[in-house]
Amino acid sequence: MLKYSFYISFVIFIAGLIFRMAQWVRFDLDTESAEQSKVKRIFALWESLWNHLVSAQALLMLKAIFWDGLLQVRILKSSPLRWLAHMSIFWGFILLLLFHALDDQISAWVLPDYASTINPYMFLRNLCGVFVLSGIIIALYRRRNQFIVRQISNWMDYTALGLIAAIIVSGFLVEAVQIISENQFDSMVSDYMISPDESEISALRAYWAKYYSVSFAQAVDTTNKIVLETGNSIHQDSCASCHSRPQYAFVSYNLTQSIMPFATVLNAIQMDKILLIIHYMLCFIGLAWLPFSKMFHMLTTPLNYCMAASSQETKHSAATANGKIVSLDACTHCGVCSEQCSVAPIYRVTANDCILPSEKVGAVLSMAAGRHPIVLDSLFAGNAVCTECNKCTINCPSGIPLLDIWQSTKKELQNKGWYRPEDIIKKHSAYEWADIWKTQTPPQSFPSFISDDPQTYEACVQCSICTQVCPIVAAASNSGEPIDLTPQQVMNLLRIGLKDKALGTQMVWTCATCYMCQENCPQHIPVADVLYELRNLAHAQIYLKQTGEK
Repeated sequence: MLKYSFYISFVIFIAGLIFRMAQWVRFDLDTESAEQSKVKRIFALWESLWNHLVSAQALLMLKAIFWDGLLQVRILKSSPLRWLAHMSIFWGFILLLLFHALDDQISAWVLPDYASTINPYMFLRNLCGVFVLSGIIIALYRRRNQFIVRQISNWMDYTALGLIAAIIVSGFLVEAVQIISENQFDSMVSDYMISPDESEISALRAYWAKYYSVSFAQAVDTTNKIVLETGNSIHQDSCASCHSRPQYAFVSYNLTQSIMPFATVLNAIQMDKILLIIHYMLCFIGLAWLPFSKMFHMLTTPLNYCMAASSQETKHSAATANGKIVSLDACTHCGVCSEQCSVAPIYRVTANDCILPSEKVGAVLSMAAGRHPIVLDSLFAGNAVCTECNKCTINCPSGIPLLDIWQSTKKELQNKGWYRPEDIIKKHSAYEWADIWKTQTPPQSFPSFISDDPQTYEACVQCSICTQVCPIVAAASNSGEPIDLTPQQVMNLLRIGLKDKALGTQMVWTCATCYMCQENCPQHIPVADVLYELRNLAHAQIYLKQTGEK
């Protein structure tokens, strides 16, 4: 049954792998790539990968795999606690996979005298299991005690951690029950016992009951020194080369001591075989589920590191489109980008998930797949808030070029008829807006408009201090795409009566209302209050215009 279960899970894994790779050329992030044939995109993808592998870029790719993949230096820089959790889970699980699950293929080949029941391998196996469980505990602590990560954590995150924990715990339980199993002892005797003499077997039983914690259905005398010495002699001839004391398996052995009172019942129902089947089935479930879960990043993240490390220009824009989809699949949903996001505090007010980069990734994938058109509204709003400060890209542990993806998404949304608020304002002339406000009563939340009061700007000397201290201006300049007007220039538009022009500027919508401008203004101009008021007035105008058109 286990053999066929493995074959089924492996077939599902391969099918899922093919399905996910097919999405790399099926999903489209922009209209240009959508117009290209899927065959062209497939050849462009493999051509790009091959060119990287056989070029000088290969050294950079190896460095990226070692530095970013194996040592996870990116994660260490962004979050030492997450680095500790990730390294514990990753290395603990990988070592168990390579040298325990694949011991016949790897351990027996690398270590000629290898046996899973001798030390130091028993100790190391338990130590790796402890590392994995410790990493899971740290990950759960982080997801439950850090605000942003707690808000974005979903069932997929907890299911992945739960499945890995179940595999490790079931492994400990299998080893613990096997230690006390009379069935395991009898199997060992039938396979390796040199002499079939019953008296020698009885002596070996006594020795293993005393020193190896095996529980036998019939009582065994473990106080007779002569019998124990005989058992030790037989043990040295037949068993010692493959069996160390179970105390070295420090976790499993302590579990053995706790379940010893129930040993007779557990042996009678052959619990060792039942737990072994459960352990194997959990592993097979993990294998089959891997391509369809967040654990798929174990394959795509190293690939993304390689693609990001290579600076070689591709010949096809199709390869660039493929690369963006591959990089999105490398997302681990760790939440580091959202924790570092400049506009994450706005999420606390609006509760729009697409403001957070980690959640925007899923929305972008949905848009690329042509699913859930309702999510475009949230994605558009999240993009409108984004200041393109590039912190998400800089801090992403998986090396995803998030800023490039956001910019591509904005262009594609515009192609679909979605515009930024300032663009909607600019689409209508000042005369149209004036006509609207002549016939509409201003909202009650704005009983008076400081932006219309000349005294608000009377003391302004255009010193540009508000611009110099503005984090939005600094972030936009660092990203290479400065905003159209600075706070100082917006104030100047209002001074000369061009309020309609001020309403259509990016600054009105990207302002983080941090009040740095207002607090540092030597003339005490309420810059932030004015920008905040302009945003609300512009929003009201858009609403009135849209409802009037309907």
